[in-house]
Amino acid sequence: SDDGDFDPNELVYCICKRVKFGQMIQCDHPSCVTGWYHWECVGLTKQPSGQWLCPDCEFIPYPTTVEPNPLDSLMHIMENFAMYSYPGQGIDDLSLNNPPFHW
Repeated sequence: SDDGDFDPNELVYCICKRVKFGQMIQCDHPSCVTGWYHWECVGLTKQPSGQWLCPDCEFIPYPTTVEPNPLDSLMHIMENFAMYSYPGQGIDDLSLNNPPFHW
C-alpha cells in the first residue's frame, strides 16, 4: 500500500510526536529529551527573546555547575599519590635515576 509521503524512519519531534514542519523552536534546557517543538503546539506566535524552556523542562532545575574536567581529577590523584607515597618528593622528582626507595 502507498502511504504517500510518510516515511517511518523520519524523526518525530514535539509533544505531538509529529515530523518537523512550519516554525519550530529548540528547548534551551541541556537535559531536554525532546529538543524541538512546533510553535503552534506550545502556544508561540513569535520567537521569544532570551531563553525558552519547553513544558517538560519548565520546572526541572537548570544545572548551574560545570562538570569537572576528568583530566584535572586524574592529575590531582597522581599528585597526591606522589606526595603521600614518597614524602618529600613531588611527582616531578620521580625518575629511574632517582628512585624513591633504597636498594
